[in-house]
Amino acid sequence: MRPVLALILCFVAWVAVAQEKRIALIIGNNEYRSNAVLKNPVNDARAMDETLQRLGFHTLRYENLGLNELKKAIDAFGKQLFAYDVGLFYYAGHGIQYKGRNYLVPVDVDLSIPQQVEFDCVPAERVLVFMEHSGTLVNLLILDACRNNPFERGWNRSIMGNGLAFMNAPSGSLIAYATSPGSVASDGAFENGLYTGALLRHMATPNITVEQVFKRVRAEIETITNNQQTPWESTSLKGDFYFNRDSSVATTSAIQVSNAGGSRDLALRRRHALRVQAEVPFLFGFGYEFFISEKVAISAQTGWMNHANSLMMVNMMGSMGSDKLELMVKRAYQSGTLHEGGINYHFGNNYVGIFGQSVTMNGAVATAIVESNFNTDIGLMPVKPGRTDTEPQVIDITSRLTQVGMLYGRILPLKNTNWQVRLEFAVSKNFGSSTRLYSPDRDLSSFAKDVDSQFDSWFSKYAYVPGLTVGLTRTLGKVVR
Repeated sequence: MRPVLALILCFVAWVAVAQEKRIALIIGNNEYRSNAVLKNPVNDARAMDETLQRLGFHTLRYENLGLNELKKAIDAFGKQLFAYDVGLFYYAGHGIQYKGRNYLVPVDVDLSIPQQVEFDCVPAERVLVFMEHSGTLVNLLILDACRNNPFERGWNRSIMGNGLAFMNAPSGSLIAYATSPGSVASDGAFENGLYTGALLRHMATPNITVEQVFKRVRAEIETITNNQQTPWESTSLKGDFYFNRDSSVATTSAIQVSNAGGSRDLALRRRHALRVQAEVPFLFGFGYEFFISEKVAISAQTGWMNHANSLMMVNMMGSMGSDKLELMVKRAYQSGTLHEGGINYHFGNNYVGIFGQSVTMNGAVATAIVESNFNTDIGLMPVKPGRTDTEPQVIDITSRLTQVGMLYGRILPLKNTNWQVRLEFAVSKNFGSSTRLYSPDRDLSSFAKDVDSQFDSWFSKYAYVPGLTVGLTRTLGKVVR
C-alpha cells in the first residue's frame, strides 16, 4: 500500500506545478527566385526561434520554403496544436493581398500574372482554421509580410491591394501585422527587420501582457519611422497572456482568463469533450472521457476479456513464478468483464491517471484446477439423490477482483483530428478478491470458503500487475471555448 500512496503523492505534486504548453511555427523566406530576394526574414526567423525557446515555446523553424513545403509545415503544426495551450505562428517574407485575402508567398513561385496567386501561394487563413479548432487557450499569428512586393509590377491594380488585408481574429486569438492594413512596411537596414527587431526587444520584458508588448512595439516603430509605419493588431483574446511571467508574481501559468466569478488561473486547455473508446487486443470494451476542467478528465469504461487476455495473464503470472496461479488462470477462467473509473491529467500528447476497477473472471469445468491445487478428489464427494457419481463433474468458478492503479498514456494524432490512437501502460494492485464455486451436483459451500481464502491470498500476493492497452478514440463533444 505504501508504494502506491507514494506514487500517488508524486503524481499530485507533479500535476500541481505543471504549466501551460506552448508551441510556435516560425518561417522565414528570403531566397525568392524571381528577383524578389529579401534581406532579413531568415535572420528574423532565427532570432525569433531563439527568443521563443527562452520563453518556453517548443519551436518548429523553417527557412525558404516552397509551396508544398509551406503547406506541409502548416499542416503538421496544425495537427499538433490540439495538444498545446498556446499556439504561435510567425511568418517573415513576402505576403500578398489578392481579392481581399492574404497569401503567404513561397520561394519557388514566379507570379507573372495575378491569377496565379490563388493556386501558387498559401492563404493565411490556412493557419487560422487550425488555430480556431485546436482547443488552445491563446493563438497568436504574427505576419511580418507587408514589404514592397516586386511581383505586383504591371498587374491590374483593380484586384490588388497595398500591403495585407484586415483579418478578423477568431475567439481567443490575436493577429499582428508589421504595419496597418493596406500599408507597406520597411524591410529594415539592419540584421533584423524593423518590426521584428522591436518585437524581439519587448517580448522578453517581464510581466507585461501580450497587448502591452504590441503597444510598445507600435510606439517604437512610429517613432523610428516618423509615423510612416504603424504596426496593427486584431484581437479577440479573452484574458491576459504573458510571454514572460516573473515567477515571483505569477502563479503556475502565464495565462489568466476572466469569468463571471472573477479571475482564475488557467494553465489548462479548454477541451471539454466526450469520447468513445474501443481497446484491443486484450480487452475489448467501450468507455468515455469527459473533461471536467481544461486538462483534468474523468474516465469510465466497461469491457470483456477473451482468451487472449487470459493468455496474457498466464504469461505474466508465470514470469512471477506462480505455477498455481498460472494453472488456475489457464484452466479455469475463459472469459471475464471489467468495469473501471478514473481521473486523468493531460499534458501535451501525454496523460497520467489514477483508476479503480472491478474485474470479474468466469470459468467452467474447474474440477481439474480445484483438485490439483487443493489435493482434493471432487469425484469422491457425496452426490445429490437420484444422481450417480459416474456423471461428469461440473464446477463453475467466478472470481471478482478489486484493484486500483496508475497509468501513463500517449496520444498519437491521426490525419482526421477527431480520431486518435492511444497507447496506455498501467500498473495496478489487487486489494481483495472473492471467489465462488458452484456445482449443480454438489454442495460446495464449506469447501468454497477454503478456495476463496486461498485464491485471495494468491491474487493479493502479486501486488503490481502491468498491462499495455491500444485504444482508438473518437471525439464526439464540441470544444467549449
